[in-house]
Amino acid sequence: MRTTSESSYDPAPLQWVSGEIEHSLVKARENFDILSANPGDANAIQSVATDLHQVTGALLMVGLDAAARLSEETEKLVDTFKGGVPADVAKHALIARHSTVSLSKYLEGLVAGNADRPMELAASYVMLNKARGASDASASDLFSPDLNAAYPHPGEDDESPPE
Repeated sequence: MRTTSESSYDPAPLQWVSGEIEHSLVKARENFDILSANPGDANAIQSVATDLHQVTGALLMVGLDAAARLSEETEKLVDTFKGGVPADVAKHALIARHSTVSLSKYLEGLVAGNADRPMELAASYVMLNKARGASDASASDLFSPDLNAAYPHPGEDDESPPE
């Protein structure tokens, strides 16, 4: 019996929506840049919130739950900008921008055929959570084992001939 450590994620659904997702991530980054320069820009805050919400929805539709959690955590950080501009909004905008870059690279890799390894997003996920003043995120939140993978039973050996 052959085992695999590679994810069996099929990138075909992502390929259909990757252009729209990337467009929204680029727009979000542009608005994060605006927020870094002008922390009180309500239009930029609303635009980035809308763009990230679209990204989250699309990721959920194509079965990328960990990537969607990262996007949701970015949305939560942006929500903290809406109730009054925090003093460190420029720093938080930079952290959020970085998460969108990480997400873009991750999705680009999936479209190119790389394995779905959601733990690659963990550092950004935890950093976003801390930036918004929370401590309820853990890297393990992004981990979900592939329950469809075939694993050998104890004592089974791939190399031994059948008896």
